[in-house]
Amino acid sequence: MRKMISIFAAALLVASFATSAASAEDTAAKVYYKDGTRLEFGNEFDLKLNFLLISRYTYTDEDGGNDTSSFAVKNARYIVSGNMLNKEFSYMIYPDFASDSGGSELKDAWLQWNNEELVNLKMGQFKPAFLRQERLSEQALFFATRSEVNDWFTLARMQGVQAARVFPVGNFYIGIYNGESTGEGINQPGRDNKHNGVAGLDFALGEFGSRGEEGDFRKTQDLAGTIGMAIDYGQGSELIGVDDEEIDVDFDKVALNGDAAIRVAGLEVSGEVAWQKVELDDVQGDDSADDLGFLLQAMYVTGKLGFGARYGWLDPDDELYGVDTQSEYALVFNYFLKGHNLKVQNVLTWVDTEPADGGESTTDLEYKLNLVGYF
Repeated sequence: MRKMISIFAAALLVASFATSAASAEDTAAKVYYKDGTRLEFGNEFDLKLNFLLISRYTYTDEDGGNDTSSFAVKNARYIVSGNMLNKEFSYMIYPDFASDSGGSELKDAWLQWNNEELVNLKMGQFKPAFLRQERLSEQALFFATRSEVNDWFTLARMQGVQAARVFPVGNFYIGIYNGESTGEGINQPGRDNKHNGVAGLDFALGEFGSRGEEGDFRKTQDLAGTIGMAIDYGQGSELIGVDDEEIDVDFDKVALNGDAAIRVAGLEVSGEVAWQKVELDDVQGDDSADDLGFLLQAMYVTGKLGFGARYGWLDPDDELYGVDTQSEYALVFNYFLKGHNLKVQNVLTWVDTEPADGGESTTDLEYKLNLVGYF
């Protein structure tokens, strides 16, 4: 709490100083609001400050378990982003004071060199260009949470470097990251000489609008679409239990991802498929795991109301995870006070799990109520 008070006080102090400076004749400093509080000091430096607050109520009915009813602050974040030196460089600092891991956590922190003739080169901590839904910000989700399929295949955030090129109809990304060895990941340095390489490509067909949000919030009613694809290849080492002991096992991994969506007259239909193969090298020889999953969702926006349905299907490796298949069903009703920036979300989700041993399937039910504010 003390940190948040200090941040707000500092922001107000800077805004007050910049407003005073703007009245002087010898400076072009400006402070104004446009999708966030913006400070501009000529062409040399600009800053945008955003806040994200998500309050949530969750009721769960686990098959064979105890029911739970809980209120929580899902996200309490501020995002500082902007440009320097005539927009030749960009930056972002993105902490969360109510992260999933508990307590405070740094999400994004990066610097980017912008070179339209070559590539934009980004270095720091951010999301690799893999899985469209994972790359969406929390406030831009049509459903209260990402799908089970997304959570299974996600790379989340990693530390590394990425080169990106923007074309008239799409984008290309390629990057190298610390990887997925045990002990690596968000806010963790690399612990070995193994890395992940990720390359992604996406196209827009017509006036699709932003790939960075779910739902058709465009002013046009025209039909448009988007297509994306990505590949992830990496090596690493993982601590796993063998004969009541933990051993360090090397692995090779390759994963593929594809997505497609169309928008027309307030309706968006989108789908995503992912596959991965992991080769384990243990003391007894080689072992491997194949995982496959896809999701399909439809979302309709009319005025301030939004309705949607989602189906996700996951087929993990039977022997490794003890699960044959898993199916996710979700229904959502949203009330948009100001698009994705201020909304109320109601989502009912149930997940059917078929065990690999042929036993009785289980069904878990969950209801979420989200109040989302992004300003």
